[in-house]
Amino acid sequence: MKIVRSKTENRSRPTRHALLHTFGIAPRRIILQLFVTSLVLSTFQSTLAEQKPEEPKPEPAETSPRPATTEKEPAPEGKKEEAESPEKKARREEELKLLKQQMLFAPSTERRQAIHQVERLEKESEQKYFLDTLRKLALEDMDPLVREASVRLLADIKDKDSGDTFLKALEDNIRPVMREALRGIARIELKSAEARIFELLKKEEFKENDNVTVGMIRTLADLDSQIAADFLTEVYAKDDTNLEIQRAILLYYGNAEVKSKKDWLTEILTDKNEDIVSRSYAANALGKIKSPDSVEPLKSVLQEIRDLRSSRERARHNPLKQQAILALIRLDDKSILPELKAAALDDDASVRLRAVKQIGQLKIEEFRDMLEYKAKHEPSRSVKKAAQEALDIMDGKKEAEGDEDSPEASEDPKETEKSE
Repeated sequence: MKIVRSKTENRSRPTRHALLHTFGIAPRRIILQLFVTSLVLSTFQSTLAEQKPEEPKPEPAETSPRPATTEKEPAPEGKKEEAESPEKKARREEELKLLKQQMLFAPSTERRQAIHQVERLEKESEQKYFLDTLRKLALEDMDPLVREASVRLLADIKDKDSGDTFLKALEDNIRPVMREALRGIARIELKSAEARIFELLKKEEFKENDNVTVGMIRTLADLDSQIAADFLTEVYAKDDTNLEIQRAILLYYGNAEVKSKKDWLTEILTDKNEDIVSRSYAANALGKIKSPDSVEPLKSVLQEIRDLRSSRERARHNPLKQQAILALIRLDDKSILPELKAAALDDDASVRLRAVKQIGQLKIEEFRDMLEYKAKHEPSRSVKKAAQEALDIMDGKKEAEGDEDSPEASEDPKETEKSE
């Protein structure tokens, strides 16, 4: 059935062309008009860009030095004003004053933080501004942690005028404060403290590995004091004396160079019933005492180790071997250098590490070529680093950080497989 629409209905629906003509746009003209509009906008933007003046480019920084002149060039104006600015100086003084008030009047945690801020100050003159406050806190503050932090900072600064403070801090009933006081005494080499330290040492029990007890023994050694030599021999012989205390005593005799204990140390060195670490410490001490009579006993110990049939046993005796070699080198026995070189070439990275450190500490120029090779091509990263540090020590670029006083310490895990 055909549907017939009325003319009125047809007129009520505008056609697509009718809509386009309503806006005055023909279908084909739409694309053309869009294209022309886009072209006009693009041309206008290009014209603006050409008319805009170029901003001056900053000149590149000079990479070569300026020609030398007879007159001294003034410092950059901005920096000069900043350095000489009274406002900045007054502001800095106010900041330091506030920091001092924080050390004195803030809650305990904030006071300790303020002490750490003083530690980070770069200018020595600014640190000196706080010395009296630190001494006061070290002795009078009710918080033991604040006292400990104050004494520690005075020790780190190596403030020689704080000797009385360190001595009084030895009487503190908090052991960490005493420990830091001992460190301060050693750092400023306060020889007058040896008698008081010895009095306190005699009151110790020596039955436990206590860092204050060990600190007293080490501080006396650092002061080159032999005041406790006979007393400590008696302590060592007691059955209930802690093993670590005994080892600290052995080191004391070497660091204080107590020559009267040479024979006693030799007995410990050659006694196979003694533990290997204690024998190693005895070898270390004999090397520091530097008595020519010690050469033969040290060589006999090395021969004893060479004669061991078990490779496991030889490895277990490595600390003793290394300390015996080090002692003989200190005694200027050049015949032992091949042993040290062999240790530096050992398959065990920890053995190589100890040998390389010893070469650097003793500045043995005969091994420079080997160190230069190891600093570039050594497979163990720790040994490679130690070789470079040894070269720096030989060349005066770095100070030796003490000697191998801990034969039992395992400096590094075996790294023979590791490479750069």
